[in-house]
Amino acid sequence: MSTEVARDPLREVQASNAGSKLKLPTKVTKADFPVQTLQVSDLALPAESMKENLPAGAATAAAKRKREPDARENPTRKQKTEAEPVAKPAAATRSMMKKTPLSETMGATAKAPVASRLRDRPLNQTVGPKPAPTRAAAPAAAAVKTKTGARPAWDTKGRLEDVEKLIPTMKAELDLMRSQLKDKESVITEISHAKTTLDSDYSHTRHEMEEQQQQRMALQRKITDMLNDHTFEMEQTQRKIKTLEMQYDTTSADLSGAKAEILSFRLTIDRQTGQLAAQSSELDALKALLKASQESNAAKGKEIDGLNDKVDMMTRTISDLEAKIRDDEALRKKLHNTIQELKGNIRVFCRIRPFVGDESGTDGQLTANFEFPPNTDRSLDIVTEMSSATGKDCGKRTGFTFDKVFQPNSTQKQVFEEISQLVQSSLDGYNTCIFAYGQTGSGKTYTMEGAGISTDDIPIVADDSRGMIPRAVEQVFASAEVLKDKGWKYDIEASFIEIYNETLRDLLASGKAADEAKYDIKHDAAKGTTSVANAKVVKVERPAQVYELLRKATKNRAVARTLMNERSSRSHSVFQLRIAGVNSFTGETTNGLLNLIDLAGSERLDQSGATGQRLKETQAINKSLSALGDVIAALANSTTHVPYRNSKLTFLLQNSLGGNSKTLMFVNVSPRATDLQETISSLRFAQKVNACEIGTAKKQSKVDLRA
Repeated sequence: MSTEVARDPLREVQASNAGSKLKLPTKVTKADFPVQTLQVSDLALPAESMKENLPAGAATAAAKRKREPDARENPTRKQKTEAEPVAKPAAATRSMMKKTPLSETMGATAKAPVASRLRDRPLNQTVGPKPAPTRAAAPAAAAVKTKTGARPAWDTKGRLEDVEKLIPTMKAELDLMRSQLKDKESVITEISHAKTTLDSDYSHTRHEMEEQQQQRMALQRKITDMLNDHTFEMEQTQRKIKTLEMQYDTTSADLSGAKAEILSFRLTIDRQTGQLAAQSSELDALKALLKASQESNAAKGKEIDGLNDKVDMMTRTISDLEAKIRDDEALRKKLHNTIQELKGNIRVFCRIRPFVGDESGTDGQLTANFEFPPNTDRSLDIVTEMSSATGKDCGKRTGFTFDKVFQPNSTQKQVFEEISQLVQSSLDGYNTCIFAYGQTGSGKTYTMEGAGISTDDIPIVADDSRGMIPRAVEQVFASAEVLKDKGWKYDIEASFIEIYNETLRDLLASGKAADEAKYDIKHDAAKGTTSVANAKVVKVERPAQVYELLRKATKNRAVARTLMNERSSRSHSVFQLRIAGVNSFTGETTNGLLNLIDLAGSERLDQSGATGQRLKETQAINKSLSALGDVIAALANSTTHVPYRNSKLTFLLQNSLGGNSKTLMFVNVSPRATDLQETISSLRFAQKVNACEIGTAKKQSKVDLRA
């Protein structure tokens, strides 16, 4: 068994350099740091004696290592170790001890001191390098060997003395090797410092070369531009020269013609001189005629003064007519508002969607039939037919009355015609709310946005399926264009807010910044306005721009699959259109707000089949819808406290509900028999809302008397 008693300096330097990320030169190898290895076998003890003094496990491991030499041993270092003079007496001592085993010459009492001494100093003790033996030391070691000769096998004490005499020499060699190691380490440090300096110089030189390369390229581009400019100027100059030559030729021809004309003029002058005498007599006659004309003009001047008086009078008449037009416009707005007030501040429209896809009107024994009474478009009856246990048919009729009932065959255009006057009210400076209420799958999103709105970047064709939002924007721009002739100019801005689990989200913003933004609702009591901090507000300059906003909002809106619909809206979406107008003739300003709200599905929890996160969403939706009903009821009852803060939805719409606003609610219902209970529940809620009166709406306008 052999044990390496000196540490490996190259491994330690590499480990320290790995920690400091210092790269050593590739030419420095482990062979440059020879390490003297002290073998346990150099102690010249018999293998049997060493096994007796080692633990059982250690003896087995030692035997295995003896059969399998250390693969890491450096051949160069081994050769140097064997070449040293010190190894010779150690080998001689080992040969002597191998001839006669220690177990044959010593009893148990003689073995104990040797084993004790071996235990006092571990076999793998590290011995540092010492200076190499001098020339006198080598002969001395040889003299010891010569005098002693081969000791007999029983002379264990003599053999140990020989070994002890070799130890000082080996320590001197180990010290020398340590000194060499320190020198090598200092060389490595210097090389590392030099490499760092060279890397820095290399980087600096490379940076300078890149700058010079960029300057050279810039100069080349400048030279190229100058050559191109010079070539262009030369071409321009040549074209100018050609043009001047052509002008010169033309001028020469003109000069020749002018000379001929001058000659002709001279002849004409001579001829006209004679005619002048004749015309002088005619001039006298004309003077007499002029005097008569002046007298006639004096009479016409008086007539012109009379006409000017008439023009002034007509100008005043025009001013009066313009003032009357403005008064008529104000009267129109007043009458329009009066009509809306007579219709009710909270109006409710019912819309029944048609069957779509593979839906059918039957479901087992239960059939839901909608009947529309004749001569009215405001009533709706639901007739439910069931088979009794005896097999007889029995039916139940439930009637509802609203401001307007749209049958399944109603078009988007017909629906919008009924709400267009509310959109006009927003342009006149009123706050307006239009809700779409109903269970999931009843057509709320189709009513508000229309068909064809998708998350793909495919252009949307504006067809008859356009919803209330795009049609409202189109009407606002069309009305604003008509009112330009009356001095009105409007600025239109849009925002799209989502209320998900009582948390505000901006549907027009995206990215990490949008997710981390905090959206707070702020009310300005003095101005009667509402804003959402950090929400994106987009200036709308054309009607088609609303489709881009709807597509982006559709991508960001929270939807999920439920039992009621494949893509169920799990939040309320609020599209707000702020309309600020100013009249350059009168100085009047208006500020209107149009809210178009697509409410989340109103179905009950047991109908939606929601669990987990969907369950929490459904509970939040039902809570906010209940809060909306509480606010409308409080406004209808004129209570001192209106619970706007019970929901983010009602708090956001605080200035658009109540006496200073106009409200319309669509109750969308499904024709499917399986949705009958939810349909009746929605219609009952809408009928309660339709019975509420929240007071007279107030116009948000201001007249500048200084204008």
